[in-house]
Amino acid sequence: MSENRSTGWTAYYDATADRPPRRTLVEALARFPAVPGVRQAVDLGSGDGRDTIELLRRGWAVLAIDSEPRALERLRARPDLPAAAKLETLCQRFEEASWPEADLVNASFALPLCPPERFPALWARIVAALKPGGRFAGQLYGPRDGWAGRPGMTHHDRAAVEHLLDGLEAEILEEEESDAVTPRGQPKHWHIFHVVARRGGGFVRRARREDLSRISEIRLAVRENRLLDPGSITEAEVTWFLDNPGFWVWEEHGVVLGFSAADPRNGSVWALFVDPAQEGRGIGRALFATACDVLRVAGHDSATLNTSEGTRAARFYHAQGWREIGRSSKGELILQSEL
Repeated sequence: MSENRSTGWTAYYDATADRPPRRTLVEALARFPAVPGVRQAVDLGSGDGRDTIELLRRGWAVLAIDSEPRALERLRARPDLPAAAKLETLCQRFEEASWPEADLVNASFALPLCPPERFPALWARIVAALKPGGRFAGQLYGPRDGWAGRPGMTHHDRAAVEHLLDGLEAEILEEEESDAVTPRGQPKHWHIFHVVARRGGGFVRRARREDLSRISEIRLAVRENRLLDPGSITEAEVTWFLDNPGFWVWEEHGVVLGFSAADPRNGSVWALFVDPAQEGRGIGRALFATACDVLRVAGHDSATLNTSEGTRAARFYHAQGWREIGRSSKGELILQSEL
């Protein structure tokens, strides 16, 4: 961390020290019903705790993630930090960090700082981490924002924001444009999307033997990358995936709607399929993020997969940043991506 960068963030924290929690966070919290127990939140780009403190004050357990050590030092030293705060901190860039399943992922004015090439994977992990009924709260920047075009920043037009929210219920989606100043006092044109979005009743879990008949139904029902020879998948292969990390399903209201399988032995995504009637809801994106996480935890820094050329699946993988590195013996694309 350079001294100039550290000094710049210190000035930002000083300028925002007395400000209240962001409205998107407060609105998201108001939408959670009262239940016994402790809810889990992840605060991405937490800074010195403007939003984290509000969560802790309301009894939430919080993992605060920020790449600036001084920000987390300031958070832990805040005089308004509750005495019994259930706080964990992680000093790491959020696109490189891992976090647990959560009731709320908060990212106030933080996600635009993610480089464009890493944003799709980051967003998939955010969605995959949300528990059923969980929420995302935060901001995205639009293409007319004064910082559009800056290296290392991501901006989205409205259509792209709405695409990100496929499979989520957008409880707040407000677009704002204004000329104002930054917390450091610099004039700026702001183009912001304020978002609170809720995940429905589906969730990712480990596959079980009793899921196999439904998994087979989905595999045989897909319209692309069709399985021409069901006998080519052996019982031994399926059993291995059931007995080892890597085989996951999306369950919703007691029904499996999709599945993924990652092979930590060779760093490949072995399968990713969704019931054709449920496509476009973000199920595949969540299962894909889980598969990649399995490989990352296994120690792989890149992954491969095979898919047919010209398919919706191929377009999905290319949009996630995967690149072609060859062809299989069956003529399928072999794609690779850094994890």
